[in-house]
Amino acid sequence: MFKSYTKESKDAIIHLQVISAIGLQHVLDFIYTSWLPLSFDSLEDTLEAATYLQVTEAIGLCSQYLANNLTLESCCFSANVAAKFYLPDALLATGKYIITNLWKLLDWDFTGLFELNFQTLKAIVESPDIPMVKERDLLDLLLKWLRHDKVRLTHTTSLLEHIRYGLIPVEDLRKVYTQTEVPLTAPIKCLIIKAINYHSLIFRQPILQDKYSTLRNQKTQIILLG
Repeated sequence: MFKSYTKESKDAIIHLQVISAIGLQHVLDFIYTSWLPLSFDSLEDTLEAATYLQVTEAIGLCSQYLANNLTLESCCFSANVAAKFYLPDALLATGKYIITNLWKLLDWDFTGLFELNFQTLKAIVESPDIPMVKERDLLDLLLKWLRHDKVRLTHTTSLLEHIRYGLIPVEDLRKVYTQTEVPLTAPIKCLIIKAINYHSLIFRQPILQDKYSTLRNQKTQIILLG
């Protein structure tokens, strides 16, 4: 910045484009002492300063902090911070945690799920194994997330194409098909109609099995009937 060929070298005053003085202080302290105080209150400020000043070691520690301090209270916030500052390791860790604990979050922290970033939500609905979560509850979450902000409606197909409609009761499918708050694209309507037909053709279901009628469960189990 202070080289002779830069614009800043000729300026009497240089403005650093960092919003928070706290974040800048933390990163400067880290540069000189190798000590980085981290908390959820100041994490975004610290990451913003570390990213702006390209202090990669500090960014790595922030990413580690997010992955190592996941709780039901913090996981959605952590996922959003990881997505905002492009921290792939932290984003992967938070995504796995949310998928494993989604059944708890659906009962406990729907507000946090409403604010969840698109990448994490897409990873959830693409997961082949979501413990203890009914497919209709997952669909309900996606519809509420899309309705929460009209800008999100551009993600409708990207999310709803991963719902396994064959696992949802016919009555619920018809309600989704006729609702108007989230406009459905033609491909999604086709999937819903196909699932309704699947439910009506009971004796043909074994030969109609596909991804959309397969349980989200990676465990191998033996079922005895008799």
